[in-house]
Amino acid sequence: MHKKVYIIGAGASKADGVPTMSEFISEGLQEWDRDDDPKALFELSKFIKEIFHADIYDYMALRDFDNNIGIEKVLESAINLNKHIAEKVIKKFIFKTIEKTSSYSYVVDSKNLNDIYIGGKKIEKYSYKFILNKIKKDLENQFNVKIISLNYDQLIETALLFNNLAHRFSYLIPQFETPSNRTNFEGYMKGYGGEVDFLKMHGSLNWEICNDCGHIQLYWKKRYIDIDISSCKEKKCKRQTLSPLLIAPSITKNYNSIFKLLLNRAESSLREANEIVIIGYSFREADSDIRSRFAKAICNNTNYPTLIVIDKETDRILNTIFKITGKDNKHFEKITSFLNFETFVEEK
Repeated sequence: MHKKVYIIGAGASKADGVPTMSEFISEGLQEWDRDDDPKALFELSKFIKEIFHADIYDYMALRDFDNNIGIEKVLESAINLNKHIAEKVIKKFIFKTIEKTSSYSYVVDSKNLNDIYIGGKKIEKYSYKFILNKIKKDLENQFNVKIISLNYDQLIETALLFNNLAHRFSYLIPQFETPSNRTNFEGYMKGYGGEVDFLKMHGSLNWEICNDCGHIQLYWKKRYIDIDISSCKEKKCKRQTLSPLLIAPSITKNYNSIFKLLLNRAESSLREANEIVIIGYSFREADSDIRSRFAKAICNNTNYPTLIVIDKETDRILNTIFKITGKDNKHFEKITSFLNFETFVEEK
């Protein structure tokens, strides 16, 4: 069976209106200017001034000037200096920014595709076309499909639901196979036969974990902002101590057993793939663990896989892949590139 792996980065979601991480920060600052919690913004501003000798807006200009400075390094600085308050504030800032810019639940039970919005903005539905024109075609050709996503948003699974593929994909997280999670959305994993494995390496805005018992819950329609007022579904717990199951964008990422499982499955998928499609993911140094594991898997792939790269800087991505894998173009049967996600999904 032909094995096809998609690696999905921020470049794919951007086509449908989700901000990149740098845009998250920029938009977040504007939102926090109008926020009702000025103390938190003050702590964030104070920390950036101490570390970078700049105010919060000078830091944004500095960050635009030097791409090596990112939110990961801000978090890392907070950790290294034991600035626990600052670290907490920055993490809150990041996740609150995500909520205000991209995490509003989509109308997944609507039959009208024009009702899909992100943060009040109607999306252009390229994620829908990706499933319609690419994934459905893969399934018709009897391909085994793996989607590895580095994004928090729910665009891809929403598109799967709209294309009547709820029963054809799985997050591959054992706790999501429990009756309460599987019936949370009618059809999810019902009769799942392994057609589309959807691995979200940094978590998802519809995943929650109980801080007391560790129970993991899956929601389709709940907004991220409502997590902290929810109760654990575990019968012996029922406490209101839920947190988002997300990995913060720090350099030293905390991978628990769930994410280690996903990382192992992603690595084996890339090692066995006949075709690898990279969409808007640049193998950033900040994702050091994932980057090295992905590189090792591609290096150890003996199938001479086809490689497709979708990015506005395809040459840079290809050079990065060659560098971190120690391989050249001879390692791949064929290499194809597209400058943007929109062109790729429209291609027949």
